Amino acid sequence: WSAYAPSRGSTVYLLDRVVASYGVIFFLLAILLTKSAASQLFDDKIAGITALCLVVSQPLWGLAVSGSPLTLLMLEFAAGFRLFVSAIRRGQSGQSSFLVLLLLGIVCAAMLITHWMSVWLILGFIIAALIVLPSRVAAASPMIVLTLLTASAWGYRNYVVCGDPMGATKTLFQAMIFAGQEDILLRDFSIAVQSVDVQSSLKELTANWASLLDQSSLLVGSIVVALLFPLALMHRFKNGETSSARWALAAIFGSVLVGVGLAGVREDFVDEHNLLVILTPMLTAFGIAMLATAWARFNPLFGAFWNQSGYAVIAILLTSLPLIARMPTALKAGLAMRNQLANWPPYLPERLAVLPLILDETEVIAADAPWFSAWYADVPSIWIPAQRSDFDAMRKQAADSGHPIAGFLITPISAMVPDYLGQIFEGPYAEWPDLV
Repeated sequence: WSAYAPSRGSTVYLLDRVVASYGVIFFLLAILLTKSAASQLFDDKIAGITALCLVVSQPLWGLAVSGSPLTLLMLEFAAGFRLFVSAIRRGQSGQSSFLVLLLLGIVCAAMLITHWMSVWLILGFIIAALIVLPSRVAAASPMIVLTLLTASAWGYRNYVVCGDPMGATKTLFQAMIFAGQEDILLRDFSIAVQSVDVQSSLKELTANWASLLDQSSLLVGSIVVALLFPLALMHRFKNGETSSARWALAAIFGSVLVGVGLAGVREDFVDEHNLLVILTPMLTAFGIAMLATAWARFNPLFGAFWNQSGYAVIAILLTSLPLIARMPTALKAGLAMRNQLANWPPYLPERLAVLPLILDETEVIAADAPWFSAWYADVPSIWIPAQRSDFDAMRKQAADSGHPIAGFLITPISAMVPDYLGQIFEGPYAEWPDLV
């Protein structure tokens, strides 16, 4: 049942459905936890409107069914911030918050093994604890200790498996520091330590921040009210817990901006570097609160309902516009194609059905999308190296290990030419133009 067999009547992989189902569950649980935190900080009405805005966000639903680890990370962050709000409440009432902070430390450890860029979220939580919570260093200690213990265990396993404690994460951090493309570094079979070009790194950071500013609405799931969060930093909340929570969220937001600025967002909303989407639920809650405050002062004279809930109608309507615009087309396509919809571009999974039949069990393939062939064909796959001269060494090492390379798998990914055909000779597969 776990094998991909489109000949049985569906081009949609059963395990793709399972992954999408888990993503939906994680997303709905994240909404519930966000609603709980918003109820503690504001009131049930603000919390309910926040939940409705998240439910009608088409980009967030697209992320939920995409299989991205960001969906699980969103749930973990929602749980972590809910615990942080509890720690604030207990601290201001003079109660011990050790157990709550211990649970928060466990959540931070879970985030660390979910996504490598979660270190920026964890750093934000630690800074927030040092700024907001009464015990400061003692409050941050569980997060620091449990995160370091988890990182040590993870590093030991990486060392056993590949001989490097950082594993693939090392290359991802190098891409940030050296202002390079991580896919090129991951495809470098004979990678060497590069010198840090501070000027290039600063230029890359500035360009990434400019891009974030241009795409700010898109990166928060087209939830426009989430962009009102900066106004919450200038508002004087009567509730001390809410005032502390906004500075905690601001600390996390600042940490995330640094991380996303260094890594860059290259694939818009669903990019794995887009940590801003993780903060979107809580940013939306504060944005709704600010919209409600402004609406109360504006006091439009259009009837009792519009005076009390007009801001909610506007927020929900603006958020649901992408869903409303795409729903008719999506429904027609779903009813017409049923189980035959494919993720094209960039590839057709059903084309791989023949691959396991023509390969021996010990053979592997070199591919420009190894995740594609490994998932749908269940065939060990390696990434085609950036340097053509490295392939002979890779082929020899694979043969010596008893897993010879059977051939190449090429998808439209390596043939993407945004502007003109000649980019095949200049892009990431510049040394493989004949193969592409």
